[in-house]
Amino acid sequence: MSRLTDSCNGHTRCVILLRKPSRAWMSSRCSSAVQMIGLVLSREYGMKLPGLFQYCGLERICLATERFRGGLASWLDEIRRPHQLERGSASMNQRASSPPNGSGPMSESVRFSTGIEPGGIRHDGRPRFSVVVEGYNESLDLGSAGSTIEGLLSQTVSIDSVEVILVGTTAQKALWDRQFAGESRFFGIRTIAADGAHYYQLKNLGAQAATGDIIVLVDTDVVPEPGCLAAIDASMRIGADFSAGISRFYSESALPLPDLLLDVAGSISWGFIVGESAGEWIQPGGFLSHNLAFRRVVLLENPYPEQFGRTCAGSILYTRLLDKGLCGVLNPRQRVAHAFSVRWWLGKLHARFGYEVYRLRRLGSSVVSSRAQRLHLLEPALTMMWHVAHDVPQWFRYSRAVGWGIVGQIAALPLLLVFSLLARGSEMIAMYATMANPARMEAFSLRS
Repeated sequence: MSRLTDSCNGHTRCVILLRKPSRAWMSSRCSSAVQMIGLVLSREYGMKLPGLFQYCGLERICLATERFRGGLASWLDEIRRPHQLERGSASMNQRASSPPNGSGPMSESVRFSTGIEPGGIRHDGRPRFSVVVEGYNESLDLGSAGSTIEGLLSQTVSIDSVEVILVGTTAQKALWDRQFAGESRFFGIRTIAADGAHYYQLKNLGAQAATGDIIVLVDTDVVPEPGCLAAIDASMRIGADFSAGISRFYSESALPLPDLLLDVAGSISWGFIVGESAGEWIQPGGFLSHNLAFRRVVLLENPYPEQFGRTCAGSILYTRLLDKGLCGVLNPRQRVAHAFSVRWWLGKLHARFGYEVYRLRRLGSSVVSSRAQRLHLLEPALTMMWHVAHDVPQWFRYSRAVGWGIVGQIAALPLLLVFSLLARGSEMIAMYATMANPARMEAFSLRS
């Protein structure tokens, strides 16, 4: 073992080399060379890097070398720790660097895979997390607050650093007060009554009551997976203003459904949020308000718009945050499981999606193309075809994020096509119904 030092941006770094340093150097140079080739071809000849990777297999080379480098870095960290070697000041500066969406690279010393533990209760007596659980879906017989609370109790972070805020009707508040009266493991559980408030109003009310550094938004029909809050904490520690997560489906029926089938359905419903990879980050293509976290000040300064009722507010808020230059990230380890039934999925969820797409176009949202309005009666049918075509690359991004290999991804394509036609067909019917009777579809969306 030997020690080398090199200079970077005026700082000196200490690097530990093992017996065969050539592997690390070769993997580093290989990855850099591939990236340089892609950059030159992209700029000089107009060839897009993802397309180049697909045809010459260089994507796998890059992934392999990056994984090797990541594994070697973790190994070196374990070796350095017992010897208490000093880290250079450049490394400390990198730790505070902000995520993409614009501003800078992620620190090599902080990775999503580590699941960094939060510090627990602050010195001023405030919790690290405030988890806002709305009761809107429970009031529609979609899930239960009890399942959501059980999921929160399974988290790998210190439970006494988690404040839970349940917001619903007066009847729900009375039920929750009895149900969770003896629960003392959290920092605290508070219940708020807000009769007549719709979905996004409940979230805003919960956020206003929150006292934690991080506000986490979940619904009563989702169950956070054990590493969810730790992943959120990791996102915030490396500079994100908001952190979106991956949502998967779980079956509530007596007959269990295969994971592949549920993930195919999940990719169609939720996969749009999985954007392109940017190093160890994934750029969010949007977010889901049942699996979302904000720095407290960010959400309080940018509440959900309430004038659109149950629909559209999430997309509008996402666009507003990007316009302000705030940094968002999709953390693949920030996961929740969402209740699923075929009847609800086709008859309510995607029917509401069809209404939302139609309305967002009329509101001038940048999330959807407004030019489709000019197609008049062809708009719903062509929108369906466009979505079906995009569900295939969306499936590959989503399935890669949740951990499916290439064999499972390809094997699922026939099932994906069937499910995509069904879901997008439901959206198409809802768009035509909105054209015929907008008021009736608006009332339907509030109940879905």
